[in-house]
Amino acid sequence: MRNILERYLRPPGAGRALFSTGLQEQGRLSRQLLGVRSLDDEQLFEAWRAQHSRLSMGGNAILSLPFDTGSGSRRGSAEGPNAILRFFANEGSLTPEAYRAFQGAALVGDVRVVPQLLHDDACSPDVIREVRRALYDDPTCDDPVAPLSVAEEAARRVMQRHSQARLITLIGDHSGSYAIARASIERARRLGQKLGIVHFDAHTDMVDYRLGVKWAYSTWAYWVLQELHDPRAFVQIGIRATTKSQAQWQAERGMTQFWAPECLERGADAIADDTIAALKAAGVDVVHIDWDIDGLDAAEAPATGTPEPGGYSAGFGMRVTERIGAHFPVVSGVMAEVAPFLADRNGARRTLNNACELVACMMRAPFPT
Repeated sequence: MRNILERYLRPPGAGRALFSTGLQEQGRLSRQLLGVRSLDDEQLFEAWRAQHSRLSMGGNAILSLPFDTGSGSRRGSAEGPNAILRFFANEGSLTPEAYRAFQGAALVGDVRVVPQLLHDDACSPDVIREVRRALYDDPTCDDPVAPLSVAEEAARRVMQRHSQARLITLIGDHSGSYAIARASIERARRLGQKLGIVHFDAHTDMVDYRLGVKWAYSTWAYWVLQELHDPRAFVQIGIRATTKSQAQWQAERGMTQFWAPECLERGADAIADDTIAALKAAGVDVVHIDWDIDGLDAAEAPATGTPEPGGYSAGFGMRVTERIGAHFPVVSGVMAEVAPFLADRNGARRTLNNACELVACMMRAPFPT
């Protein structure tokens, strides 16, 4: 595990590559999260390694991917993971249950991000060689370099080492879900389990390529769907911003969808019942929950790249998550697309408060066995 710490990850809050501006603030956040007062880096790293040791008996692990290279029209979600961690640590508006869930989680760190890159398969050999030289001091090693590739390898190794733990990943733009979901699918296969994915979002993210690019905010779900044992094991909740009809999407891709108007009309329990039935029909054993914060109504989550009206409340999402967790072990989860600087202060606080409550709800679900 020490190899992962030193090669693929950085202390919580420190994944973004800063060299002067913002570096001191980044260091203060890392020390606050790890409870380290000293400026000695060795004490910081020892406190960080101790977080990994806590996972030997299972529990929640929080990983961050502060990255928005795969985003669409408006960037800013690279700031989301740190903003969520800071909100958990500093704000007094969360429920006691949310604080307890966060305080009980192990902070495994941030993915080491080179923000100019996306995925190793989109990098030239020359770029990979020189970035390996910069990151690992070894241009001939076989370690990944681009954020999505590093994130997938880091998540895979954490899941291998701590199969009883649940990995919750705070990501910037939604392209990061490609890496985390693939690692979770591999974990399930290794353990002889079938994974289902419950995806809360206003958008389907089901196109195969965006402007010729495979790894993007709007393509990740399509490529992950190809790796599931059954397309019915992928359930989308809250869709309302798309150029195709529900019937078209379900016929073309085979997944199950509940669009936002149906969610609002029927309520959380009815949608949860049908989601659970769909997952059971697909033979699902364990579940990965994926949240794009724009699944919420724009009034509840204005601090995101594409806030969409006509969505549900955080309470709706929490209720559905709780119901799913009562029927399936939730083995991993994602919170994506929180962009705190894309709204005013009140809008950012409202978005962060709801994001934290939803993350905590995932962490309160029964643990995998």
